[in-house]
Amino acid sequence: MALVTVPVGASQGSGNPVNYYTYRAIKGHVWMKLTDVSINGGARWYSALYWINLIDSTGHVWSDTFITKDWGVPAPYKQIATIPSGKSVRMCVTAQVTKTDGYGLFNTWTANLQWDNLNVQ
Repeated sequence: MALVTVPVGASQGSGNPVNYYTYRAIKGHVWMKLTDVSINGGARWYSALYWINLIDSTGHVWSDTFITKDWGVPAPYKQIATIPSGKSVRMCVTAQVTKTDGYGLFNTWTANLQWDNLNVQ
């Protein structure tokens, strides 16, 4: 199995979907994990949840799920999609990073997007 791993990331506010228009040719099982989440000044955050959509050029949504990260704990990979044959997809990410008061925070995140390039059914 030839895994492909691509680092991704951005800075964005909480609660609003942000479309990214870098298309990647992906096929097979797709996993993602957050590698870092930070807020202004490096303050501690309480909860980090990112809703991930992988969308092809026709508008078909291949992933509609979330990944999470706990403060100070490495996040595991989570399978977010299975794409049967190569598709060119882009991401739409909705971040929800909060402190204990529940208010959404502007945040910077990095993640690894990984897929196995297998033809699956």
